[in-house]
Amino acid sequence: MEIIYWLPTLGDQQYFGADKKKLCTDHSYLKQVAQTIDSLGYDGMYLGTGSYCEDPWIMAASLIDATKQANFLIALRPSIISPTAAARMATTFDRVSNGRIALNIVSGAAPAELASDGVFMAHDQRHEYTDEFLTVYRQLMVGETVSYHGKYLNTDSSRLLFEPKQKPYPPIYCVGSSEIGQSVAAKHADVYLMFGEPLKETAEIFASVRKKAQAYNRSIRFAIGLYIIVREQEEEAWQAANEMIQHIKQDEIDQFHHLLRTRFDSQGRERQTRIIEANASLKIDEHLWAGTSLVNIGPFAVVGNPDSVVKCIQDYMSLGADIFAIAGIPHLEEAYRISDLILPRLRKISKETA
Repeated sequence: MEIIYWLPTLGDQQYFGADKKKLCTDHSYLKQVAQTIDSLGYDGMYLGTGSYCEDPWIMAASLIDATKQANFLIALRPSIISPTAAARMATTFDRVSNGRIALNIVSGAAPAELASDGVFMAHDQRHEYTDEFLTVYRQLMVGETVSYHGKYLNTDSSRLLFEPKQKPYPPIYCVGSSEIGQSVAAKHADVYLMFGEPLKETAEIFASVRKKAQAYNRSIRFAIGLYIIVREQEEEAWQAANEMIQHIKQDEIDQFHHLLRTRFDSQGRERQTRIIEANASLKIDEHLWAGTSLVNIGPFAVVGNPDSVVKCIQDYMSLGADIFAIAGIPHLEEAYRISDLILPRLRKISKETA
């Protein structure tokens, strides 16, 4: 089992809500969070990508010498960088960090944001591009000289001068809930990452991706993204959860839903929205809660006491997940709380099931 903690490169927060969101994005704070993640025994930290956050490559590189053990899971949008440049960057980072990098491939869910970066591709085209990108990238990373002429990408006699430390290359994570997104992940990824959803839906997606990977004669691991809201007592956890959304106004929710309808074409986010609309109380099941996604593009939360939270994580483990990308807000304080209340139990379970 691996536990990855989100680094808040888009700004930290104590409450959800447009006017309460940003607390801090300066480097000293992110360094403090990164060192806390490292010292508390988390396996890695996740750095997102996009116009709303700090650049993940530069931020991660700035934290290599400030940390010792934790890996960096760096989000990468293939459409804004060539596979040859990405391969050189990943290899250099891998060597400099002593093998502490993995990539999360994000084809993109917001056409308007992508357009601001000069990318004008429809949903399926972006995934087709990612397929070609990863074909070239993976060949380069295993030492091949690559000449490739596809629908989107062309390269002649490309090669890397240096080998990555991790063999055959740093792990590749992929996200994508659509059929084509799942297919690209099944073809190329070491890990399929999705936000936590009700168990039935999660099991169906895992089964679909697993079947697609088997068609390529590949095996694939599964990762789940979740917020964690844990307290010693059950009622304390739910009180904390409700306090996090106490400043959200209905017009913010309406504006956010308008944003999702007009600027996003992500099937995963559409599914999240349908789940929220079908559960007015925001309580999706006994401990899975949608409040974290009311005005925020991110995962649902597991809410409860330590036993409840661990049980929820075990339920995902029973479906095949063995990597969890988690966060609590504020990130620094909750990294300590989750480490104290949850991590020892998960480590014990991991050893017992190994």
